Amino acid sequence: MLSGAVKPEGYTEKLMFSAERGTFPHAVIIEDANSENALENVLTLVKFILCGSESGRPCEKCGNCVKINSGSHTDVKILKPEKDFASIKIGEIRKIREDAHIVSLEGYQKFYIIESAELMTDEAQNAFIKILEEPPKNVNFILICKSVSAVLPTVRSRCQIYSGSTDLDAAQGNSEMNELAENIAKCAAAGDAENIMRLVADAPNDRNYLKLLTEMILHKLIREAAGKGSQQKETLMMIEGLYSLIKIFENNININLLKCRIMAALTN
Repeated sequence: MLSGAVKPEGYTEKLMFSAERGTFPHAVIIEDANSENALENVLTLVKFILCGSESGRPCEKCGNCVKINSGSHTDVKILKPEKDFASIKIGEIRKIREDAHIVSLEGYQKFYIIESAELMTDEAQNAFIKILEEPPKNVNFILICKSVSAVLPTVRSRCQIYSGSTDLDAAQGNSEMNELAENIAKCAAAGDAENIMRLVADAPNDRNYLKLLTEMILHKLIREAAGKGSQQKETLMMIEGLYSLIKIFENNININLLKCRIMAALTN
């Protein structure tokens, strides 16, 4: 489970889950108005992936975590404008392209984090496209920007895009919903089907509420599964079920049937 001081946003947890499944994307764009918060979350994510601890990742104590925190890890490089609102030029991207083809000195994945990616010149972004199309093995690119619309479509199309501003983020402040999601997630982890059905049945008959509640349960289960590998097979099956369920929430499905599907995803 996560042990860092930074509270991960939804996109961080989703990417942690992808890393746990071995499906972490080679290129990601994080859209977040709070760039400092986004960088902290991205570094938490990178520490989670490179952490040498067998449990409780990121541990903040192993060599990789310590080096990342100090900015000295040779496989984790951050590019940002030299001055506020200065552009990121083509020469800087060419250096990244060259460096990305050098084998990792420490034998790990390599991460290139680009802050304020919207400040890359068009020439710099065009120079980036080639390596995004044919990335070297075990090399990942994470672009942080305030608005993804400022990134060229040709770059966007080669990245998975995540936003730090969602309805779920706002719902985290709803203590009643958060407590209900926490209780349901605990019951799911304990295999307590009776209480899962009772809690879900008693939830408000509101489609948007149920969708946000399901997303909150999903993220809590992802935290529970993080770093535990095969020991969490049942939890991973629940997570897959909730992911599939969230995709159909916009369909005109009866509220009671939605509740039954939530129960089924958490008890099968």
